[in-house]
Amino acid sequence: MKKTTIFILTFAIAAISFAQTTEAEGTLKTELTAEHTGWKTGGTVSVNFSQAAYSSNWAAGTENSMAVSSLVSVFANFSDGVNIWENTLDLGYGFLKQGSADIVKSDDKIDLTSKYGRKAFSDWYYAGLFNFKSQMTPTEVAGVKVSEFLSPASILAALGMDWKAVPELSLFISPVTYRANMIMNDDFLPDGADNVDSNIGGYLRAAYKKEIFTNIGIESKFEAFSNYESDEKTDQKPQNIDITWSNLLTMKVNEYLSANFTFELAHDDNISKDTQFKEVLGIGLSYKF
Repeated sequence: MKKTTIFILTFAIAAISFAQTTEAEGTLKTELTAEHTGWKTGGTVSVNFSQAAYSSNWAAGTENSMAVSSLVSVFANFSDGVNIWENTLDLGYGFLKQGSADIVKSDDKIDLTSKYGRKAFSDWYYAGLFNFKSQMTPTEVAGVKVSEFLSPASILAALGMDWKAVPELSLFISPVTYRANMIMNDDFLPDGADNVDSNIGGYLRAAYKKEIFTNIGIESKFEAFSNYESDEKTDQKPQNIDITWSNLLTMKVNEYLSANFTFELAHDDNISKDTQFKEVLGIGLSYKF
């Protein structure tokens, strides 16, 4: 218990220091502050396409390829000067085909977040947050299905404080967080494993959104979770912090054409001891509403 208390205090102090010394993040989708009242809704839909084709006598001898990626990002936020309720939904899907090989799915995600806050003092809000992550369609590797909707999936529910000093930045700190990782299809479960693996821990979420130059914007989201309990069987320890960090750089050409660059980082010891990276560069159609 003593170690847990020390960890909570250290976690909170580090998070507050982070908020004071960096420009961390606002929300992935236009945060509302106390200066706004009522509902504000909107979103972005984009489809990117790339292709490479070669003649049969091309000296380099490479194969034709095609890739398509899409993103739907919508938000609905409410504020009345005391209460703030922010809701975001991100859907991503993509596939690629190279040569005569079968079409392979390159992206598939559902990310839903709802956060409610009530003003406490100064720039701080008492807040509760709910997050759900999963995928939309089954994934196959070498003709074998390895995942599908709700297998895997994760649910996170957290209570804490939200720091909102500027519209571009939001920092949510929770010392009491419930997280459940789920695999509801028994066919994907290791022998003897449960469908739901739940933990109680500490959670930090930082979000930042800003137009850094004309028609060039950046959105960044950082999440960290530490399980308070230790489990020798699964090698879970409070110091093994699960981290996800996603970044989106958008460059608008005109009302319908845009370029974007996505970079994501993830580290979870229960999945892999190595840090995972993902990056996507796309040019295509985009519509903002």
